[in-house]
Amino acid sequence: MSPTQSELKEGGMKMLLLSSFLLFLSFLSLASSQDGAAVCSYSNFFKRSDCSPSVTGGFSFYTIPNDLPTDVEIIIMTGNAISVLYPGNLTYYKNLTTLHLNDTLISSLPVGLANATSSIQNLFLDGTPLAEIEDNAFEHLTNLRILSMKRTNLTAIRSDMFTGLTSIDEIYIDESAINSLPDRLFTRIPNIDLISLTYNQLQTISNEVFNDGSHSDGITSPSLQIFLAGNPLSCDCNLVLFRNSFVAGVFPKDDDILRCQWPTNNLTRDLAVGDFQCFAPSVIQSPRNDSILTNRSYHLTCTVTGAPFPEVTWIKDGVELNYTSRVYTSLYNASLTITNVELTDDGVYQCVLDNERGTDSSLEATLTVQESTCFDGILSNHETDTDCGGLYCTQCMQSKNCRVDGDCSDNLVCLYAHSLPSLLHYISPNHQMAYTCELPQVPRDLLNNRIQNTMTSNVFNSNFTVDTNIATVEDTMRMILAQQLQIPVAAIISVRVTTVERTSADSIPLVQIWFNLSKDTDGVKGRDNLQKQVNNGHIKGTVKLTESGSYFSARINV
Repeated sequence: MSPTQSELKEGGMKMLLLSSFLLFLSFLSLASSQDGAAVCSYSNFFKRSDCSPSVTGGFSFYTIPNDLPTDVEIIIMTGNAISVLYPGNLTYYKNLTTLHLNDTLISSLPVGLANATSSIQNLFLDGTPLAEIEDNAFEHLTNLRILSMKRTNLTAIRSDMFTGLTSIDEIYIDESAINSLPDRLFTRIPNIDLISLTYNQLQTISNEVFNDGSHSDGITSPSLQIFLAGNPLSCDCNLVLFRNSFVAGVFPKDDDILRCQWPTNNLTRDLAVGDFQCFAPSVIQSPRNDSILTNRSYHLTCTVTGAPFPEVTWIKDGVELNYTSRVYTSLYNASLTITNVELTDDGVYQCVLDNERGTDSSLEATLTVQESTCFDGILSNHETDTDCGGLYCTQCMQSKNCRVDGDCSDNLVCLYAHSLPSLLHYISPNHQMAYTCELPQVPRDLLNNRIQNTMTSNVFNSNFTVDTNIATVEDTMRMILAQQLQIPVAAIISVRVTTVERTSADSIPLVQIWFNLSKDTDGVKGRDNLQKQVNNGHIKGTVKLTESGSYFSARINV
């Protein structure tokens, strides 16, 4: 049967597609390692092959072509899709002196480059995602004089990176994320004349980088230039020897714009050796003896100084403290916070300081922990205001002083939070009666205004002034949360309160509250609903109170 016209047409289309595919394969072959000579430009005068896409008409190589003129001295592969540098591709070019691999996709350098060609003098890897250089990758590249790796993903320089670079003159590792220099770096490259590390993340330089500041053991070049502009240098005693190296002849060429991140905005050229902040730690103020009740929060603070800022370790009864979510440090470990205080927290505390210039320790402070007796928020004859979590708790009777304005019935219980102007009173549900208690500018009809209406979100986001005693604020909130959720105070494991400055013009601070409920607190009214709102009763963020039935739940307001 003869083919129909449509079948012939379909067959022709298939042949056309096959021809196009074969042409495409030949196109790829042209841009592969086999036909570089056909597409790369070559200068006989400079012995230079340029294989960048701008020259090859957009062709992109995935490897270095192996059919370039064997006498080539300069190969430019800038902008190609080369992701792996295979040393074998260079074995054909024994006269190669300069290799440009800028803006390629190379992310690591393997060992063995010198096995391919040891004649390379200049290697450029700028603008690559280079993040890893194997140890001894440059070993036996004894003729390499310039190594440029600007704008890469390198974060550290290891001393073994440069092993074997006996002739290296200049190294450029700018605009990367280098945050440290290895000890005795310059013993590996003794003839280095210039190293540029501008706009990295160097904060300090080890005392051992310059071999104790002496050139006799490592650096043989008398004119070493170091470029360090744009690094957040901390001019403390870690840089004293660096400055000594300046005096000995190691002068950063950009010293006129080399600044210290700390002390702020000082120029290194303006600092004598004695100006670098470097002194032993010292305790300015020790923690004090004190007593605290269980289930409260407590803060011990050491006021310290030293440069560099000392490491602070807290000791309890002669043993280093183990920090937990309940016992933790802040302010560079100089402040110790104990939440939900337990009887086992009773003991002798001390902070110990240490930096490379010396050590110091605070006076011992004894913290006495007593069992708390106030769980109902009402002041009994044997309890004090402190017993009741920092609230002024008092019963309005003739024998006691009612801490509210106006006259109150004998049966009214008033809880007055002295450190929180917005929390002027707190009435528990079982105290609802037909009377009015006049508070400063806040008249309350306790019959019509039940407890849910006595506290609003204004508690947390307006007219709020945090007392300097944060522990009092935290204990206050602990009592309030217990009453709001209708659970025992002991069921609230911890409460922590911090402040956040508002961006509005009034600059009144917001309050952030964290609290944890005991997981075995079952059968508490509203607790299940609360857990649906926040994970396991754990709140992070700016809290506002919203009414939900007969109790307040807390929601995150971020």
